[in-house]
Amino acid sequence: MLIRFGTRAGRQLLGCRPNTSYEHFSPIFVQSFHFTPGVSRDDLISRTKTNIEKEVKPTNQTNSPVNVKSKTGSESENTNEETENEKIIEFNKQFSDRQMDLKNMLKEKRAEMVEMMEDKRTEMRDQMEEKKIEMRERLEDKKTEFLERLEETKTEMRERLEDKKTEMRERMEDKKTEMLERMEEKKTEMRERMEDKKTEMRERMEDKKTEMRERMEEKKTEMKERIEERRQTVEARSEETRTRIFWKMFNNLFLYLKSYGDILKTAFPDRVVKTYKIFSIGTKSLFSEMKVYSGVHRSIAKNKARDYSQLSRNDLEVYIRLPKDLVRVTPVLLISALPFAQNIVFPLALLYPRVFLSTHFWNTEQLLEHYRRVAEHQDKLYPVLTTVLYNSVLQIKMGESMLLFLKLLNQINSGETKIASILEIFEIKQYFSSSGPFHIDALPRSHAQLLVSFYNLSYSLFPHRSLSKFGSLLLALDKAIIRDGIAHLSNETLLRLSIQRGLNGIDMKRTGLIEFLTLWTNVSKNVTENELSLLLHLPILISYKFICNSL
Repeated sequence: MLIRFGTRAGRQLLGCRPNTSYEHFSPIFVQSFHFTPGVSRDDLISRTKTNIEKEVKPTNQTNSPVNVKSKTGSESENTNEETENEKIIEFNKQFSDRQMDLKNMLKEKRAEMVEMMEDKRTEMRDQMEEKKIEMRERLEDKKTEFLERLEETKTEMRERLEDKKTEMRERMEDKKTEMLERMEEKKTEMRERMEDKKTEMRERMEDKKTEMRERMEEKKTEMKERIEERRQTVEARSEETRTRIFWKMFNNLFLYLKSYGDILKTAFPDRVVKTYKIFSIGTKSLFSEMKVYSGVHRSIAKNKARDYSQLSRNDLEVYIRLPKDLVRVTPVLLISALPFAQNIVFPLALLYPRVFLSTHFWNTEQLLEHYRRVAEHQDKLYPVLTTVLYNSVLQIKMGESMLLFLKLLNQINSGETKIASILEIFEIKQYFSSSGPFHIDALPRSHAQLLVSFYNLSYSLFPHRSLSKFGSLLLALDKAIIRDGIAHLSNETLLRLSIQRGLNGIDMKRTGLIEFLTLWTNVSKNVTENELSLLLHLPILISYKFICNSL
């Protein structure tokens, strides 16, 4: 490798200042810069210094001042100066020649180095190509070998995987079978536990239900007792108030009717007048029935209980009928006592007897007209009551007797004329008892109001109480009819009793009325106080069929 010493790099390598010229160095110094690669900078500097010392020392010895001083005087000094100048000039020439030679040598060396570098490059390229080809061949061989090994490994891995898969499948099948067996065992165990839990829960639920039912029944019973006590208290007070007012008015009216004949004599001086006869006969009949009513009330008050079994048929009819008659006729009788009021009251009462007069003042035609209107009103209510009863039956859990009940109601709705037998009626009697859904106290208010309207009853707040009282009176009246004998009753009495039980018997013969009352009493004689609701619903099962047969 050559380094040009005249350049900045060469000067820095020699340890000179940057502006130092290479002309001051000798050819020997310059030659020392032809070095080979691998020589360090310090070795190069030391070699250069050694060459310079070798070249300069002989010159200095020959031209040293000591040798010159051996000569004499100033001549020797001048000669030395000339000699030095010549040497410098000669040195410069030699240096220039050396420099030129060095330049030529450097050019040659550079060309040689370039050629060598080109040869080396070519050789290196050839070697690189050979190496590339060899590497490619090796890579191909390695690749082929690797691929073969990879295929073998793949095949081996596939076989291992297949073996593992087969093994895993077998294990999975074994595990699956084992798990299924365990699952079946767990299922069986869980089912048994669930069955035990269900049984236990059912038992607990049944116990809870029974306990809740008992508590509810106790609460219901307690509430019913409280409600019944409050109702009885309210009813007792209202009944006491009504009774006190009624009997006060009754006594006043009773005393008033004793002297009512004098009022009639004053109003009708001529006793032959028809109006006088009507009011005179009606007043006497009303007065006699008031005596009967007062006696019945006293006998009931003595027993301190609602017992009508010892009363006669006539007494019971008066006790049922008289309160409504008094409500209609009392205002007319009281107003008629006023001066000149008779001229207005009596004609108005005779013009509208059903509004202002009781049955005691009616003639036969007016009484028959009244019965006809009552029967028409009942005929309108039959379909409504049947529908209400049918809908109520559908809401109850079915049984054999309930199916029979529905069959009887369907026969009524379809218009069949077959009358229910006594045995069929007795089979459904349980539904009208105290524990049945159609007991008087268990009936809805709307249902109770329909029955009150059907029997033409009156009530203040509690329709069920009016129905209960009327049912007891009706049951006692049936027993009185059985005691008297149905065949001994008059035609007017048979008609009145049939109308009262929902039968329109105005156009029926005596035998038909007797047959109806006989069937009715055969049922009622087996009815107790707890089954009064059956007696109140009996017109739907019996009377309506008699009406259809008579058409």
